[in-house]
Amino acid sequence: MSFLTTSGDDDSGTILLKHLVVCFLVTEENMDNTWQAASLALRAFRQFAEHKLELINISENFTFRIINERGIPTHVLRVHRTNYHDRLSILSELAWINSLSRCTKVAVPKVVMNDKAQYLTETTTDDGSTRYCVVSQYVEGVELTDEDSVDRFHTLGVVAATLHLHTLKWNKPPWFSRFTWDLEDAFGGNPRWGPWSAYLDTIDKKYLHAVEESVVTSLANYGRTRDRFGLIHADMRLSNIIWSVNELQPTLIDFDDSGYGWFMYDLATTVSFFEHKEQVPDILAMWLQGYESVRPLSQWDKGIIWSLVMFRRLLLLGWIQSHPMVPICQQLEPIFVGDTLALADRFLKGNLTTF
Repeated sequence: MSFLTTSGDDDSGTILLKHLVVCFLVTEENMDNTWQAASLALRAFRQFAEHKLELINISENFTFRIINERGIPTHVLRVHRTNYHDRLSILSELAWINSLSRCTKVAVPKVVMNDKAQYLTETTTDDGSTRYCVVSQYVEGVELTDEDSVDRFHTLGVVAATLHLHTLKWNKPPWFSRFTWDLEDAFGGNPRWGPWSAYLDTIDKKYLHAVEESVVTSLANYGRTRDRFGLIHADMRLSNIIWSVNELQPTLIDFDDSGYGWFMYDLATTVSFFEHKEQVPDILAMWLQGYESVRPLSQWDKGIIWSLVMFRRLLLLGWIQSHPMVPICQQLEPIFVGDTLALADRFLKGNLTTF
């Protein structure tokens, strides 16, 4: 999840961040800590001796561009936030990305080793904390919007199916470890992105509880068999797909939320934040057409799509309510609940397109 874009310059070792919005996980103290971690990580790469860092966004992690002497971005450095992924989990993410790069036609950013031939760079900051950092090649391109031609979503379906076929066949390292996106993770006692019902009024909460119950029943009946549930990207929303300007080919980025979930959840994430819009059924249909050109789906798979769309929407509702100081949440909050209720009404009444 990306919610803040800004920039910085550390020419003299002094970090200046202008107009920085302080939000739920950003404080002056941990920003200083993060900049120090990024600067220390950069020193682990001789090839970046004359390069500079530019902060480009703050999300669950902190992402920096690495800028060469000519002012051209060449790589990206991610400083992982604390208490989300441990060392083994990050190494697992990188192992999957590297395997995709070697064994499939899915374009992913190339991960770069440091001078010790390690993909993961560990830094210790002045406060004694350990921060994990990863460098990958910079991907130049553009993002789609929900108003773009639905034909592009055919390509995204092909990408997702290729991804899923790879995970079904891949002989993972014995130490491979990633979290899950299951019912407990979304609606349990400690939901990963916060409870969707936290700040809703009684009527809205009651109505959406009916949606949750329907989703839980449907997904429980659908099950977690190997052909339906496995390793997925889990955040294939439009901002995580960069299209090359000339060839209009996609590169899939940001595997930070990757883990075990329903394969069709990757489809649900494609329409994140605009699930309620009228063009979504056409987008989903085009995605499915592309997907089935690579991997066949059953009617069970197609029948679970709207339940997973609502599953994702409730997750996002929790995320927005638990991040009240985040600019994108402030932008969406006034309309997101209303749009969610309108979609929920169509869902409960069975007034959504079938596939």
